[in-house]
Amino acid sequence: MTIRITETHIEHWFGPYFWKKSHKLEQIKRVSVSKSRWYNGYGIRFVGKGWLYNVSGHDRIELHFHTGKVVYLGTDDASNLYSTLSEILDENNS
Repeated sequence: MTIRITETHIEHWFGPYFWKKSHKLEQIKRVSVSKSRWYNGYGIRFVGKGWLYNVSGHDRIELHFHTGKVVYLGTDDASNLYSTLSEILDENNS
């Protein structure tokens, strides 16, 4: 899975743009890091309060939107993705 952050959006997709999703950064209320349960598996799944997009591992970023929607993005670099998103959100909220 590829995750890309632009000036205005966070985008994620599988392989060659399969199931591409895009979310406006201004709509994200907060981000956090968590772990997926082993039984959540891989691929695209509805878990708990939102959709999980994951291809490997158990680390994930949680995107909490102002609307109450939650998106979980599985990543093998959760700490760097979290740091980058937190910094961008802090700048946008200032």
